[in-house]
Amino acid sequence: MATILPTGVETKFFAKAESTYNANSGFAGTDAVPLNSLEITPTYEFHPSKEQVGSASLQREIAGLKGGTWSAQFYAKPNGTTVTVAPDAGVFLKAAFGNEDTSGDVTYRMHDGSNEVNTTTSLQIARHTGNALYECVNGAWIEQCDIELVGNAEVVINVSGGFASYGWCYGGQMSGGHSTSDTTIQMYSGTSERIGVNARIQFSDGDDNSGAGYHVTAVDNTTDIITLSPGISGNIGADTFIQPLTPAQTLTTNNPLGGVGCGLSIGGTALGLISFKVSYKTGIHGLSAEANATAANRLSRGAREVTGEINSYFLTSETATEDISRILGGAWNGATLALIARAGADTTKERMKVNIPSARLSVAPISLPETEEATVNLSFVARQSATAGDELSIDFD
Repeated sequence: MATILPTGVETKFFAKAESTYNANSGFAGTDAVPLNSLEITPTYEFHPSKEQVGSASLQREIAGLKGGTWSAQFYAKPNGTTVTVAPDAGVFLKAAFGNEDTSGDVTYRMHDGSNEVNTTTSLQIARHTGNALYECVNGAWIEQCDIELVGNAEVVINVSGGFASYGWCYGGQMSGGHSTSDTTIQMYSGTSERIGVNARIQFSDGDDNSGAGYHVTAVDNTTDIITLSPGISGNIGADTFIQPLTPAQTLTTNNPLGGVGCGLSIGGTALGLISFKVSYKTGIHGLSAEANATAANRLSRGAREVTGEINSYFLTSETATEDISRILGGAWNGATLALIARAGADTTKERMKVNIPSARLSVAPISLPETEEATVNLSFVARQSATAGDELSIDFD
């Protein structure tokens, strides 16, 4: 096997909602997501033994929980073709909010139009880089979703959370040939560690199980045998390279939204903005306290929190649309106002709106540099407005 060095330009990402929590399944081309970045941090706990045996040296460790954390960033990017078709990365927003409504446009919200969503959606997320770097996490959940709109910059969405299981494939070679329907594959001695359970693989001779790949269900690092499901579809010769399965991508071709031509409304009044950010803590978390668990074996919901910041020039004017000072002074009343931040020009199929119908703006200082313009940074907390789960929604229309 030739030496392979993965490079970032080869990277592709895939994500899908799980039908069964922490149960691996293959990806299709339509599961591709155009991420700017994906960071995966697996963890495996080991607890030091506290046995006293007359030495200061650590004698042994006890294996603990497995799992990890992940974070991703992607552009705010409508589908661009059809107003009722979700954006490429919509799977992350659906998992964060709970409901994806495509009846008139694409809206992500915490209720279904009548009732608050009280179920959770888990994800399977993968990163592919060439023929020798594949990572996949299962049982993933979203703990936080941040949307950032900055003048003359691309509008980005950051999501992060945890996961229950981790699979990988770093490539490797078979030792000897195998026949049709074989489910156990012998690798060269000392190389099976390159492949982990839950990897999706194919063979360099072209056998990819008609595009579905093979699911690695077990790895024996003592015998260097990996177990596949289903069995291989044809005979495979000796020394064939085992590599990650990477489906072709199916992505939209529209452009990300930029920080020009955007809009902000506070209490029904259009105002200027330098930047806008909303941070949504979902309250979703993994449960791993049961003694029979080796990782988070189910998800649960907790209290959620929606906060944010608006940065603007400190303008005072007789014209309401220029008067941010009125908004700042009104913060001392403790009242709530409706916020609507629009990313992109006010054009159908080319915009995203962040809706916060009841936000309490906090009192804030005015920043007055020695020679530059005065600015104000308004922070806010979102509350329920009329019905449970209505404190934040996102529209692609």
